[in-house]
Amino acid sequence: MERWLFITIDTEEDEWGSYGTRHPAVENLKNIRLLQDILRKHDAVPTYLIDYPVATDGYGIRLLRSMMENGQCDIGTHCHPWNTPPYVEAPGKHNSLLCNLPENLVGEKLQNVHDAIVKNFGIRPLVFRAGRWGIGRAVLESLQKLGYEIDTSIRPFTPGQGLTRTAPVLLSNSPFWMEAEGGCGETAAGSGCRNPGARRLMEIPPSIGFLQKDFERCYRIRRSLRSYWAGRCVALLLKGARIINPVWLSPEYCGSSSEMIALTKSMIRNGHTILNLFFHSTTLLPGKTPYVRTQGDLRSFLKKIDEYLAFASRENIRCIGMSGARDLVVRATAAGSPIPVRSPFAGGGGRRWGASHERPIRRISKAS
Repeated sequence: MERWLFITIDTEEDEWGSYGTRHPAVENLKNIRLLQDILRKHDAVPTYLIDYPVATDGYGIRLLRSMMENGQCDIGTHCHPWNTPPYVEAPGKHNSLLCNLPENLVGEKLQNVHDAIVKNFGIRPLVFRAGRWGIGRAVLESLQKLGYEIDTSIRPFTPGQGLTRTAPVLLSNSPFWMEAEGGCGETAAGSGCRNPGARRLMEIPPSIGFLQKDFERCYRIRRSLRSYWAGRCVALLLKGARIINPVWLSPEYCGSSSEMIALTKSMIRNGHTILNLFFHSTTLLPGKTPYVRTQGDLRSFLKKIDEYLAFASRENIRCIGMSGARDLVVRATAAGSPIPVRSPFAGGGGRRWGASHERPIRRISKAS
């Protein structure tokens, strides 16, 4: 059975947790070559999801466009609203989430970062991730208008999507087609969609799960325990006893490559064939994020990636750019494994986006 790995990198400015700088530095891009040396050794093609400061930076354009044209990377889109024009909203935590902005402003910001990539890289980007996971209905509809095919913003088994407590929780790592307003099909023409002619978006979640087999059961137990103080202590004890171990497939959140490898094995046991490893380019510049503070931390960070990719190579897990994911879906469908259709924003208050069984298709709600 074929297995595939995507490495999706939020490629962005140096500032971490700051919302006031409209023209920030992007010095972390100078360390991308350290990462590329490791990726090239393992024939891995990453997907750099670039935001507006990177898409308009001279050095970033030369570096990333050269790698893209040589087949060494894929390019997609990332958006931090506070440093993407037009600059009309007040900077702050609430407005740092794209989904919290007015619908017309969401569309303008996405249009501007999209146009910058088209102009400076000579491509039409197909893959998107919202900054700070701030995905919502207006964001999805704008992405459809712009011709995007893949979103990778929805975290499974993680309450508080987009830093809110009202979004439903995704209970699956599997890719799925997102049902759009009006019940869009593969194309929206004639379907009554708000965006006639738009192609349906496919969601490829970042890989998040547990070392234990039953991800959904582990999530529900951990969620119930973490709702009160004593329960949170019990959850920590269960993690220490290796009874319930949540893991994100990211060198930022994993202390060692062995954790990432263990999660991958757990996902494979659950039948997953697509994996999505993720992190931030800012982490490549020591001192800019909590994950890498020193040069020694950077060496350890890169070593985790190197060791994980060596494992992936041994297991015949192939790493390609995410823009090619639709081709994989077509092949899976032809082989009798169709990708399910789900409507992620049909509910809230802890309701789930996608369970392991099919449910009736519902429209995206007006509230996101």
